[in-house]
Amino acid sequence: MRTRYRTVFSRVKRALGIAAALVCTVTGCGTSAPSLPSGCVADAHRAERVVERLSGIADAEVLRPDELLDRVCFGPGAGTLWPGPVLALPMDTSDDEAAARLTHLAHHVRHGRGLVAHAPLSGPCGPLVEEALREEAQAHVVEMQVRASLGVNEPRRAFENERAILAMPRARRVEAVLAFLRAHPDGGGGYEPLGRDYAERCERERH
Repeated sequence: MRTRYRTVFSRVKRALGIAAALVCTVTGCGTSAPSLPSGCVADAHRAERVVERLSGIADAEVLRPDELLDRVCFGPGAGTLWPGPVLALPMDTSDDEAAARLTHLAHHVRHGRGLVAHAPLSGPCGPLVEEALREEAQAHVVEMQVRASLGVNEPRRAFENERAILAMPRARRVEAVLAFLRAHPDGGGGYEPLGRDYAERCERERH
């Protein structure tokens, strides 16, 4: 019985810590911090549940998503990385689909630079956009692979070429997604207009 109470207390303590940390992300707790995207709310219990779904999945664990719990919120849209960083996950999907999206955003946190990382920009936009699209291709492939590992066969937000991508050898998947993103800057097939959005943001923000 004592062990059970310790386990419950540990979970409650951790959940409260996640919520408090996310409040600091929003309010700054005495420091400057970015605002959460509109409609995005903290849900410490669901965030922990989503991360637990990734246990034992190699594509996910290498990204250490458990270290990002205090940066997660849930809101409208497909799920986006915001400055901070804040990882805004979709509110209207299953935990498994949200977990796969978390790995996509965690990949941006761990590996993203320039436009993806909301970092200061310099130099011509062409190479910066290409760098961002390659990172997006890598993150999309990770998301697809984790969906497959979790058995998400009919995601709420599907990529039309997902089955074809996963049927390829792993070594070819990123290049195939990258080729699609280059050919479809305005989006389509379940992909957002990443080429267009990154190009427009680069023109606005570069120094």
